[in-house]
Amino acid sequence: MLGKAIAAHAWTFAGSGEFSLISRRGGMLLTIKNSPLARAEQADVPLCGYYSATFERIFSRLVSPSTAVTEISCMATGANACCFDVVFD
Repeated sequence: MLGKAIAAHAWTFAGSGEFSLISRRGGMLLTIKNSPLARAEQADVPLCGYYSATFERIFSRLVSPSTAVTEISCMATGANACCFDVVFD
């Protein structure tokens, strides 16, 4: 339910980017295509720590205190989208 609420209001942080989520047992995968934070950047490491920290804070407060969010791909490093692995314990 929280994932749906985030998706409905994704324009507030993804801007013109395209947000999607895939729910799975014990977590979800969040994706931002055309991320405003990374689309014009080039880097050797993911740059979207803001998103990771924001998602982790929201989910740790509202779902599970031990939630962990890791950016597993980033447009700045050449990926097609910025993807975040969300794991609930």
